[in-house]
Amino acid sequence: MSGYGSALVALDDERAMFATTLVMQEMGLTVDLASDLESALQWVEAADYAVLVCSGRPDSPVLEFAMRVRYLARDTRLFVFAERGFDAAGLAEVGAEVLRAPVDVNALVSRLWPAAA
Repeated sequence: MSGYGSALVALDDERAMFATTLVMQEMGLTVDLASDLESALQWVEAADYAVLVCSGRPDSPVLEFAMRVRYLARDTRLFVFAERGFDAAGLAEVGAEVLRAPVDVNALVSRLWPAAA
């Protein structure tokens, strides 16, 4: 376990998942990977994550997912990489931070740094 905690990455885009994982590891986070939102919830039930990153596709139930994450892990920082056409309504109210894809590495680091500091 790293000194800064752990993160869970559940992104649809393999390149984005790989890049996000590398950035988080460089920041001192231990990273687990989930293949979809349902398996991400199983991980959240089993572990205590400082950060969770997921995809926001127009057809995905991200708001419901975010509400379930809040119920299971109140203190986990939740980031949604929102694709074009994704409706982010309601996510701010449950404490999710939305970053529009493609996510710039510098923007990601600046948003994650407080979680790793």
